[in-house]
Amino acid sequence: LELFRAHGVRTDGVLRDPGRPTTQKTRLVARTQQLLRLDHDAPATVPAELEQRLTALALERLAGVAAVLVSDYGRGVLSGALVSTLAAEARRRGIPVLADPHRDAPFQ
Repeated sequence: LELFRAHGVRTDGVLRDPGRPTTQKTRLVARTQQLLRLDHDAPATVPAELEQRLTALALERLAGVAAVLVSDYGRGVLSGALVSTLAAEARRRGIPVLADPHRDAPFQ
């Protein structure tokens, strides 16, 4: 977040869950080819209070956007309820909704 702020990127839309570690990715590379990637994280659903805050924040940010991209990579942040609510409101406003589906995503 400090790096984002230092480069003028807004971070007021970032919500943090103190019980959820940041995903760490370790790439094993031989010369120029990636052989393996190890992910260390804790994919799990977010607490209900945080999901409500995230939903409210996402709905607030719809004003003035050209499109909505929904992507979670199966990490458990985007519940089916959050995605449904956001997609319905975006469509009501004529905003296209795109999804980057992962096999474990709540939207397919």
